[in-house]
Amino acid sequence: MLFVDDEGQIVDAIGEGLNDFGYEVIGVKDSFEALNIFRANPKIFDIIIIDQTMPGLLGSDLGKEIMKIRKEIPIIICTGYSDNLDRERAMKMGFREFVVKPTTSANLALLIRKIMDKKD
Repeated sequence: MLFVDDEGQIVDAIGEGLNDFGYEVIGVKDSFEALNIFRANPKIFDIIIIDQTMPGLLGSDLGKEIMKIRKEIPIIICTGYSDNLDRERAMKMGFREFVVKPTTSANLALLIRKIMDKKD
């Protein structure tokens, strides 16, 4: 899984927590770097979690770019606050889940499992 958030402490904490649930996580703090990693190996990821508010490239824009490469990839978008994005807009854009921060790795693990079970 690819986990993208511009706050290093969140990347580390959530990444470690999701590892504890058995998920292999590549944590990235920069949206452009995340896009480059995805472009290099788009088939290795089963799911992506993206923070909305990041410098350079907003999470929703990153998600759109990723979906141009792999339309079917499930993406969870997270936000602490956004005037521009809410659950309804996120779902219309093609995201699978919308999470309000703060959240926990346990909550994300449940959402991941729910999404992955729907794929089967």
